[in-house]
Amino acid sequence: MQGMTEELRHALDAGEFVLHYQPKMNLVTHRFIAAEALLRWQHPHRGLLLPSEFLEAAEQAGLAVPLGRWVLETAVQQIADWTAKGLDLGVCVNFSPPELSNPALLDHLDEVTTRFGIDPEKVNVEMTESAAVTDLETTVDHVLGIRRRGMHVTLDDFGTGYSSLTWLQRLPVDMLKIDQSFTRRLGDHPQTYAIVDAVIRLSHALGLVTIAEGVETAQHLAQLAELGCDSAQGYYLSPPVPAAQLPVLV
Repeated sequence: MQGMTEELRHALDAGEFVLHYQPKMNLVTHRFIAAEALLRWQHPHRGLLLPSEFLEAAEQAGLAVPLGRWVLETAVQQIADWTAKGLDLGVCVNFSPPELSNPALLDHLDEVTTRFGIDPEKVNVEMTESAAVTDLETTVDHVLGIRRRGMHVTLDDFGTGYSSLTWLQRLPVDMLKIDQSFTRRLGDHPQTYAIVDAVIRLSHALGLVTIAEGVETAQHLAQLAELGCDSAQGYYLSPPVPAAQLPVLV
């Protein structure tokens, strides 16, 4: 563990972390409207590593907050770069439990968006149910503060927790992301189709925007549009890629 901790600290100082972006498409206009920022570690010996290979170790080493600060700053700078090029794209950034409970979270958001001069509406904070409930009271306060600043907040991986409907009552999010495990079963399981239909209807009744992840086929995309899902992302549209390779830029 000690060796991994030192490697991670060195990686942060040496600029070995990179962001890849997976675009999100509006299913009404068929235009890309945002991209999810996904962390990668360009390890000097092991190659490109996914978060599943290092993120838990980073949190245990107390690096979640500084690493999260780097992700946010890099993503916001990317928004500014796109805006300067005339591209109207927002970025979705995943927040871990230590970040959501960090007392300096709102001040950091203010500082970063001001420093890069971007429209706060282009920032979308994503959090899972498990991350949100680690310190629910603080999370709710932060979500309210984030939304007061004009930013968006998404509840990620919806449907995978035991009490998802309870958290919809308690967390003042404005977007809901349908977990990829449902999207991928759409064409094969009538029950899944009915569940996704119900989630989209419920979301809209609550005034929430719906996003589906895990779109891997044209059929998935067509069915989601038919059900009235607002937007989608997945390998059918584009895998996560460096910013310069986003299909929206081609």
